[in-house]
Amino acid sequence: MLYPNSSTRGNRLSWDRVDVDALDCVAVNIAVLLESVGVHDIRTPFAAEWHFSFEPQRTEAQLLLGRSPLQDLVARYTRFTIRENHLSDDDGLSADLARLADEGPTLLFGNAYHMPWLPYANNQHMEHSVILTAVDDQSADIVDAYSIRTEWGEARPTATSVPADCLVESISSLNSARRKIAWSIQKGSERLGQSVDRVLYANVENILQELDAKHAMRTFATYYADNAKNPDILGRFALDCWLITRARQIHARWLADLAQKSSGLTSATVAEAFENAVVRPWRTASEFAYIAFRRAKDGRSPPDTSFKLIVNQIEPAEIDMAKLISKELPKQSFVTNFGVA
Repeated sequence: MLYPNSSTRGNRLSWDRVDVDALDCVAVNIAVLLESVGVHDIRTPFAAEWHFSFEPQRTEAQLLLGRSPLQDLVARYTRFTIRENHLSDDDGLSADLARLADEGPTLLFGNAYHMPWLPYANNQHMEHSVILTAVDDQSADIVDAYSIRTEWGEARPTATSVPADCLVESISSLNSARRKIAWSIQKGSERLGQSVDRVLYANVENILQELDAKHAMRTFATYYADNAKNPDILGRFALDCWLITRARQIHARWLADLAQKSSGLTSATVAEAFENAVVRPWRTASEFAYIAFRRAKDGRSPPDTSFKLIVNQIEPAEIDMAKLISKELPKQSFVTNFGVA
């Protein structure tokens, strides 16, 4: 049985300052944990890198929407780090969960198929993260700030209680590299990461190299267009477009943050241009990608709207934005670092 919003034990966590509409299922819950330990800037770690490339050993169009792993981003832009804990086999798993919950909120990885607060429950096997705040033999208190609309319904940020056995089954049945892994936030270095201008330069360099020189977005769209009759592959395309849209959306907010802080590195005009030229077309492409997936799944011919948008409008727009930002960047090196207030 699921008890919506009934969590009473453990730490009460908040997602009020978290970009729940723009983060994936792991980043969104890491942001909640960072907020709980007092990190003021919980946007930068997930928003600063504007990136598009492929996995080096890819067999298909497998995306990389960031240059750095999430653990590195947290360490670079906050005074905290992610500690990785390895959970025991099934016999000791419950004891491990109780120990970690006693130490503080802990992020777990499990199979969404066995997570009853999600629309994926009993519908789709996939990796998902959840924050454990308290557990006993009968029930577990969890927080999950993830937000998404699916063909089975909508996932919304929630704090609830679930049967403890359900959580154990979810963890044990996960088939991914993060099976039996738990993450917790701990104090890290007092010395903070990277200057703002260097991050912006790295963003520009990546977009110009991958999109302008290699036409990676064209490769991405072409791969899926060539497999448009396969609903499983189009399902992955719809998910990828959704993830890209969210990544671009939170980056636009970050650019607006920089302009508001009068950093001299970007202007409100750049942030607005990024929203209009990049984010909005990606939203449209994502909507049509989902329509294509649904039609293919129903045995109908999918529209090619999203593929054409990516090739003819979005890739050129991202290249133009990189060139615009490059022109605005100062010649001297800034030393202003990201950090917590």
